[in-house]
Amino acid sequence: HWATSSGKKEGHLDLTSTHKVRLETGEYKEAGKLEVDEVVRGMLYLDYAFAPCTMKIVKVEDLHKSEFVFNLEVEEHHNFFAGELCVSNSSSSPNAQQVPTNTFKIDKGEAKIRDCFIASPGCKLIGGDFSQQEVRVAAYVFKEPVLEAIYRSGQDIYRSIGSLMFDMTYDEVGKDSYERKLAKTIVLGSNYGGGVGVVQNNCLKAGLNLSIEEAKKHLDAYKDSIPDMVKNMNDFAYKCLKDGMVESAYGKKRFFFHLLADMRKLKKGSEDYRSIEQRILRISKNTKVQGTSSIMSKLALIITCKRILEKGWTEKDA
Repeated sequence: HWATSSGKKEGHLDLTSTHKVRLETGEYKEAGKLEVDEVVRGMLYLDYAFAPCTMKIVKVEDLHKSEFVFNLEVEEHHNFFAGELCVSNSSSSPNAQQVPTNTFKIDKGEAKIRDCFIASPGCKLIGGDFSQQEVRVAAYVFKEPVLEAIYRSGQDIYRSIGSLMFDMTYDEVGKDSYERKLAKTIVLGSNYGGGVGVVQNNCLKAGLNLSIEEAKKHLDAYKDSIPDMVKNMNDFAYKCLKDGMVESAYGKKRFFFHLLADMRKLKKGSEDYRSIEQRILRISKNTKVQGTSSIMSKLALIITCKRILEKGWTEKDA
């Protein structure tokens, strides 16, 4: 049994005794070993959104009963629901939602992480991909004529952006050139609402060693090449800040009530106030692009599944 620090919300977690939960200290502890007054970290559904919260344990009870349970666990990383409470960590180290393609060493050569996913007997795994999905979505939802014209022309988007950023012709920017690689890194980073720091970090991950000044210079060059999208994206983000929510495709909404509540506790214009404000602006831009792309992908899976069932296809047809 738990209660929030304010005492306004309380409830209970039904867990197996060996299931680990995360304490406020960051450590993990088996549910059966929890003690009264210990504090558990989690996410509580409030005002149509999950908000971070801490729950103080007020009572531990062994129910001595059997239940059918399920959970997603990757080594020590957990994501699970217990009653109305979402007790989870972000999906990272590893990210089970975005499985990397990189290769790792094994005793008898090399293997890919994706090779660990094996179809059930009599089934086959089918893979598919959208071409530059999120860049296309950003060009469409934020109405950027430059990007739309590039796509209509059939040219490679990153070579075209590279040519604009570096004042080169399209043919001068090669498929494997530094200019194209840099343009791709900046386009993807900034389309998610990232600033100079994010762009520099993404460049470093991509093997592009840029100083913060160089990252700012190239980011500004990219933004100068797509002025309509920059303005529309910023206008959209500030509208989301005012409305307290961001809406992606098909009316799916993400609310900022808990973040706005934190802002109201702070002095307007203070460093902490601006930090939360910038976070909301960044999430707004990110959600509009990634949220819409995510819904597209899920709809594609549903349509594909329906088509397979309608056609009566089996693994022999794959």
